[in-house]
Amino acid sequence: MKDKLVAAVIGCGVMGRTIVSGIIDMPEVEKVVCFDIEKAQLDEVKKAFPKAELCTNLDELIANEEIDLVYISSSNSTHVPIACAALRASKAVMTEKPSGTTLEEIKELERVAKETGGFLQVGLECRYSWAYTEAKKIIDSGEIGKLKSVHFTYSQPPVKETKTLADGTVVPEWRIKSASGGNVFLEKL
Repeated sequence: MKDKLVAAVIGCGVMGRTIVSGIIDMPEVEKVVCFDIEKAQLDEVKKAFPKAELCTNLDELIANEEIDLVYISSSNSTHVPIACAALRASKAVMTEKPSGTTLEEIKELERVAKETGGFLQVGLECRYSWAYTEAKKIIDSGEIGKLKSVHFTYSQPPVKETKTLADGTVVPEWRIKSASGGNVFLEKL
């Protein structure tokens, strides 16, 4: 077993760069290789993290035997194909949520993980967070009566491409497209 891991981050937008910032200086990580289809994203990574290595060929990155761990933070529609390829290439895989955009995709990913015996982790950080589990306990207990409606606000940085929903809520275009965002149930639960 190696003393240090070589990690790859696939998808270097805001979330990908957040992942890079969290692992680039970890003593357990020898190096971080970053991939994105957009050169501008890779330029941002290099500017912020000069130690990061850049890769512009996904197939080469997946085939690279030096890489131990792949962290997928690309568009939602790419999670399953990339994760399956990485698992088949004997990589440990961590992917942002959702793990897939359809039930069929998720079942395929689960099948490949079982078939390869590989490590697969999906970043569903909210599922077991205190706020969500406490809210569920209160709802399940009947303490507040029968749940009829839920309203919440999802906050994030401003984006250029937005869509105004029927209720006047302005959301980023990518959040409501199945291929890139989906919905709050795919994204958070």
